[in-house]
Amino acid sequence: MAGEPVRARLRFLILMLLAIRPLHGYAIMEEIYRITEGAIRPSPGTLYPELRRLSEEGLVRERIEKGERGVRRVYEITEEGLKRLNESLEVFLNVMATLVELGLKAQERVHKDLHGSQQRDECHRRVERLASRLAKSLSPWGVTC
Repeated sequence: MAGEPVRARLRFLILMLLAIRPLHGYAIMEEIYRITEGAIRPSPGTLYPELRRLSEEGLVRERIEKGERGVRRVYEITEEGLKRLNESLEVFLNVMATLVELGLKAQERVHKDLHGSQQRDECHRRVERLASRLAKSLSPWGVTC
């Protein structure tokens, strides 16, 4: 099914955010948009059914919170959700390590092939920016590169 990779990414992002702190649905949507720099913006029609599935699977729980803006459902990760997130993080970090290794090998090849050209320099800058973004995005979870 074509939607499975997108759904898996959304589940992973939800669990990562809820591992940091409980959030209501709109805040989850905004945080996903922010941390993916606009690459992913889940709609309510995508997010809330996924939160419901995560709740049914025992990975998150919801509670009703009354505040200035009325009643909201606040979602928090469960112990089982933390366990599943940890398993997913292992896979994610292994994939990212592989991508970084491939990027470094590609960069080395470009250095050999383009001896001092502007293309080589631009490739080097792109790899450096990617490595910097990766380190920055993983730092809130205590992962250092």
